[in-house]
Amino acid sequence: MPPLKAQQMNDVGLLLAFVALLFTGFFLLNLYFRIKVVRSFHNLSRNGVEFATGAIFSIAKMNEVVEEYPDHKVDLLRFSKYLRYSVLMASVFIVVTIVFGSILMYFR
Repeated sequence: MPPLKAQQMNDVGLLLAFVALLFTGFFLLNLYFRIKVVRSFHNLSRNGVEFATGAIFSIAKMNEVVEEYPDHKVDLLRFSKYLRYSVLMASVFIVVTIVFGSILMYFR
């Protein structure tokens, strides 16, 4: 591969900066949701709320758990929502890292 020209080097530097900012942003967003998940889980476990792990990702099963523990409806729904967001952000984070890593490998 021929050496990079000055303009191409600037483009690669800009791409690296963009990837670093995006990586940091997704990391912090994922960290935020994980903290929310841990707090919600702590509240539920402290109050003795128990449910199967399958209920987290199934709305129908979560509704059954909410009927069983109506006093903790807000915490149950919040826990489920934040955990789903956390998994989604982690998935997006992995895909974005792979895509931009591939792009950077191509330019290097």
